[in-house]
Amino acid sequence: MNDPLQVLLKIKRLKEEQALKHLAAMRKAAEIAAQERERARAREAESARSLPVREDAVYRKVLGETISLGRLDETRGEIALLERSHQALRDESERAIHVEARALDRVEQARKARLDQQRQVDKYVIITDLRAAEAAAAEESAEEAEVEDQLSRPRRRSLS
Repeated sequence: MNDPLQVLLKIKRLKEEQALKHLAAMRKAAEIAAQERERARAREAESARSLPVREDAVYRKVLGETISLGRLDETRGEIALLERSHQALRDESERAIHVEARALDRVEQARKARLDQQRQVDKYVIITDLRAAEAAAAEESAEEAEVEDQLSRPRRRSLS
């Protein structure tokens, strides 16, 4: 393993392995982000579905009554609180969508990095294979030359 190309190939393979692990981690993060987006959308949808019922419940408390200005402001405040609560869920859902989009971007970047590392490994595999083939061919040629050399020399006969 003293061949520098073999050492470089080993390093490239380690980097490819790291890139593959990073890609797997980014995919897992994107999967978690997608699940969180779905949960946030479900919470928002449930809130949207129940918002009219909750508002009606607040209004029902004062419906048909003569109320003071303070109680009217209190009722408006309760409605505003319900709407802010629902808006917070909408905002959370939007944030979850953006988080998922960023996670998917990171997956794409990791995929490209992994592909680049794979190409690097492939390049070094080709180079080391070519060098090994050239070395084997040179060794075979040297052996053939040695055999030819031995066969082309005149033989000495021994006198016995």
